Amino acid sequence: MYAENPSIKDFRVYGIDRIDDLKVIAEDFKPKNGINILQRFEDLIGVTNPVEGQGKQSIILSFDKEQGLYFKSFPWHKSFDIISGLKQKLV
Repeated sequence: MYAENPSIKDFRVYGIDRIDDLKVIAEDFKPKNGINILQRFEDLIGVTNPVEGQGKQSIILSFDKEQGLYFKSFPWHKSFDIISGLKQKLV
């Protein structure tokens, strides 16, 4: 679940399996204008927000031939590039 945390004035990802003491209220959900959820997750791998001011990082994963073939058999994020049998991730 992706929701705003008013105490820190920012959005966070919360595991719905960790919700306790749930209260149902009569108030209807009203999405915030100007918040583009898809854009916030476009360059994100995992479930955390990037550290403020840190920007994207390059990460190079290296595999032996068998591991590399296995790795390449799965769909990956659009930002992954294969370089000489390696996949590179620009976060």
